[in-house]
Amino acid sequence: MNKHNTILIDCDGVLMNWNQSFEEWMITQKGHIIADNTQYPIHHRYDISPREAMDCVAHFNDTQWIKYLDPLPRAVPIIKSLYHDHGIRFVVISSLGGDHYSADHRRHNLYEHFGPAIKDIHCLPTNVSKMGVLKSFAPGHIWIEDHVNNAVIGAGVGHKTIIHTHPYNLHEAIVAFKDDTTDNMMGCVSNWRDMEDKILDTLGAM
Repeated sequence: MNKHNTILIDCDGVLMNWNQSFEEWMITQKGHIIADNTQYPIHHRYDISPREAMDCVAHFNDTQWIKYLDPLPRAVPIIKSLYHDHGIRFVVISSLGGDHYSADHRRHNLYEHFGPAIKDIHCLPTNVSKMGVLKSFAPGHIWIEDHVNNAVIGAGVGHKTIIHTHPYNLHEAIVAFKDDTTDNMMGCVSNWRDMEDKILDTLGAM
């Protein structure tokens, strides 16, 4: 697999706006509102117990909401442009959990919006490390992720890592970028316009 035309990428918080739909679901189905949007852990973000947070995420990911997530702004035209103009395709590595129906919903959602730009989709159980899948690709691929720990893992196994930032991961992402000793952290970006530039710049330097 050519590392110059295949990009490894997370789904939620990078391609799809999982947080927006989860926030709506939490309000309408559980009566919870966000307490602190600068927190990545769901139990801190909603000020609920870790057990309840885990149960809520698992329940949500098992629903058909996963089939109808909206893409992040500008993700669709830029992904399609990278595919049509540069021949770049994307391998999605997603922590989802649930059963095969959840994975089917994820695939439907991604292919509906991004079509053949999506080369493959790996759906992993929630809270399982992505290291195994990341190590199955030769070092040097671009890896795009919003979960900072998974971003650091990708850099550690040799992938050129870009962190997609949001209020909930910004501080941690900046610290990880500054503390990187692998020279594989390519930067932090907060939107798909800047992401496109970062991808092309990174490919140009490889």
